[in-house]
Amino acid sequence: MKLYGIPEVFDVETFFAYLKKNKYTKFNLYFAGSISEEYKVRIEKIVDEILQTKYHDYKPPFITFDGLAAEKRRKLLDLFYDIRFSY
Repeated sequence: MKLYGIPEVFDVETFFAYLKKNKYTKFNLYFAGSISEEYKVRIEKIVDEILQTKYHDYKPPFITFDGLAAEKRRKLLDLFYDIRFSY
């Protein structure tokens, strides 16, 4: 499922809690260019948690926003497309 232009009012922490229980749906999350730096920090903490987790028992989402480091974006894409998560 692809979500584009996600606004800052989106409760990213609650959605991430849901994602960690998600075994079936792959999510691409593209945040709006107008989100604040504070909100970007909140999203990046989630990205860092995903990237630092060695074994995922959920389908890792692809998350991006303007300003996310290219290396983190690439690593998220690698996780997102990992065949181990394509049941």
